[in-house]
Amino acid sequence: MKRIVFILLLFLAFTTGFAQSYLGYGKTKADYERVFGKFMKFYNNGQSDSIYSILSDKWNEENKRSNWNADIIRIIQESIGKIESYKYIDTFRGRIDAYSNPMVYFKLVFNKPAKSHVPSINNKKEHAVCLSLDEEGKILGLNFITSSPAVDSLISKY
Repeated sequence: MKRIVFILLLFLAFTTGFAQSYLGYGKTKADYERVFGKFMKFYNNGQSDSIYSILSDKWNEENKRSNWNADIIRIIQESIGKIESYKYIDTFRGRIDAYSNPMVYFKLVFNKPAKSHVPSINNKKEHAVCLSLDEEGKILGLNFITSSPAVDSLISKY
């Protein structure tokens, strides 16, 4: 009987390990959710230096500072607001970053409708973001507001 229980536990542990969805660099859905949770906190609080700390070292310093400085964050927040919530949608292995990692999509809900000249995002509170992580678990690829008919259809399901 002990042998059967041991074999069942071993089988369960083995299959559970393979059931985890590993993404680029062996990262899991939970890794992406944890990193995006940090990003959301730093973005909402306007903490550009903290955002720099979770961006991959493969980003050069100039790109980090020009894309995520305090003024840019303020302008984005004036246009689309702060992030109220996020939810993992899916991993698209066909959509990869410059380093051949899959991009993970999250549905974002902002606290106000977007004010934009881009019709596909104007007056919407729900948007998608896609990102990838590097081997250290830092943000390697980040498309902050992703919009297309296919993406809009996808986020409407969640």
